[in-house]
Amino acid sequence: MAQKRPMRNDEVEELETAFRNLSDKTKNRKSNTTGAKKEKPKKKPSKASENSHAKGKYAKKGFSKSNILMVSIAAFVVIAVVAGFLIYNHIHNNQRISANLTIMGIDVSDMTRAEAEKAVKNQFNALYKNQEVTLTIEDKSVSIPSDVAGVKLNVSKAVDAAIKYSGTDNADPNALHALDITKFISYKSRPVMELLDPFRAQFSATLIQTSYVIEGTKPTVWDKVDEKASLEIVIKKGVPGYHLDMTTLLEGLESCYNTGVNALVLEYVITEPDPLNYEEILKKYCMEPVEAVMDPETFEITGGTYGYGIDVQEVEAALAETPYGETVRVPYHWTAPEDTKEELSALLFRDVLASYETYASSDYNRNINLELAAAACNNLILYPGDVFSFNGTLGERTADKGYKPGASYVGGQTVYDYGGGICQVATTIYYCAVVSDLEILERDCHQYASSYTPLSTDATIFWNGIDMRFRNNTKYPIRIEASSSNGDVFVKLIGTETKDYYVKFESEHLDTYPFEEEFKEFEADNEKGYKDGQVLTDPYTGYKSRSFRAKYDKATGKLIERTLENVDVYSTRNRVICKIIGTETEPPTTEPGITVPPSTGPSETVPPETNPPETTTPPETVPPAVDDPTPDTSTTEPPASGGDETT
Repeated sequence: MAQKRPMRNDEVEELETAFRNLSDKTKNRKSNTTGAKKEKPKKKPSKASENSHAKGKYAKKGFSKSNILMVSIAAFVVIAVVAGFLIYNHIHNNQRISANLTIMGIDVSDMTRAEAEKAVKNQFNALYKNQEVTLTIEDKSVSIPSDVAGVKLNVSKAVDAAIKYSGTDNADPNALHALDITKFISYKSRPVMELLDPFRAQFSATLIQTSYVIEGTKPTVWDKVDEKASLEIVIKKGVPGYHLDMTTLLEGLESCYNTGVNALVLEYVITEPDPLNYEEILKKYCMEPVEAVMDPETFEITGGTYGYGIDVQEVEAALAETPYGETVRVPYHWTAPEDTKEELSALLFRDVLASYETYASSDYNRNINLELAAAACNNLILYPGDVFSFNGTLGERTADKGYKPGASYVGGQTVYDYGGGICQVATTIYYCAVVSDLEILERDCHQYASSYTPLSTDATIFWNGIDMRFRNNTKYPIRIEASSSNGDVFVKLIGTETKDYYVKFESEHLDTYPFEEEFKEFEADNEKGYKDGQVLTDPYTGYKSRSFRAKYDKATGKLIERTLENVDVYSTRNRVICKIIGTETEPPTTEPGITVPPSTGPSETVPPETNPPETTTPPETVPPAVDDPTPDTSTTEPPASGGDETT
């Protein structure tokens, strides 16, 4: 149940005054009625009038029954109020503080209200009457006398708060709690502020921000260092501002009054100047270098201009050593681009990154295919990040583009397809890409080992199926130079050499799978005219091999690292020989061509076997020579290298 608020002293005095006034009015009315002179009525009152007056001893004095009743009620009310007040005041003053509490260091636990108010009032007077609180900052201080501050404590409210706290769940019976009486303390803020103003002025300074200007001669050219330019940034270092936080100061003063402490150490607030806006300075007053670049369409080189500006770290270091309010000058610096126009022109296509030559026995159709494929790749420029795709560069090989039927592999058999033989061009370019240390994205080996390049260094292709791709992962463009003549393919990659090492494409033979001989029987008068002992299918020895990308130090020639590039298995194809059964007939006057099965899947080009005479048109009666490696007669040795690498 909530307790009633105790009556203040002024309320008690007001109630007593009202009671006295009411008693005086009653006495005055009685006195006035008794002492008044009776006047004879001019007219004899009527019986009704006579009956309306009270009879008895009070009738003679002028009191009516209603007046007597009102006085009685008023007297009863006054007596009840006074009695109630006395009872309430007794109960109110005898309420006890049940919580373990201290007020201004006085333990008021189990005190009555009257006892607590008396103890707290005495303690407050002892602490603050004719006392002062001293505020100190660094080596300066100011004292605030309590009489100047007019410090007062509402003791009644403080004790009331202690009694209310006793009835809450926060009252811990096992812990002594100090009651916060800050809100019950009051003081005169104006004299306190007037006393603090001179003290506060000693710890107040206006913040001055750092400022700068750009002075000197601006550049007039940017493609080289302008010797006449002499800009510098002139910086006036700002000055910190500081002040006393009056809110914190007054809160500290009230805390002193609350706890009885008479000394308080304060700190003033320091505001540092804002840092320079370097992003704005660099954007408005500096110029970044522009790298030289080459237009992929026109090959025109643009850019390559110098930058001119400040070094932020240099400015920061200079400011750190400069006192507040002083000026520091920091000069501008030229920043060269990585490549100027002249330098890029000199760097572009300066070096032969790799060159490789392959040769295979040729025929008319195959030579034309090689020349067309090499011409399609010749003078192609790959910019940094560009990807070379062999199929993407050549497109589909068709008769409309001039390609001729050439021997290819399908399902282990030899067939004729437009563009047959151009894997030799893909292989030669691939070899150069590895030696140039470029990133290989796609590569597959042939079904059978090629005679024009070492094992595991070849690359086969098939339109819309198998491709050879690599990426220019250097910082400069690369140009492909490719040509072909009489079965020879020549490739160079021209770019800018920046490596301190060179690469070798190293092949390693792991295993050999020898071919066998098979005999196929025919009648002596067979339609093909095969003779006994005639080789119908040339054999290929199978191999297992791997290749490595080996890096060697240019200065010492020592191996730096050797990483695996490929692991390949090349198939074996048996030699098929004709065996005649029955009576052999006379051989035909002309040797018929070999019938081969139709194409059923992707083909792989193979090198030629023979070198037919170069004519303007291919032979009509004799089919082109099979685009195979040279038929194997050995079952132990891998094919010889098809060329030398150049780094």
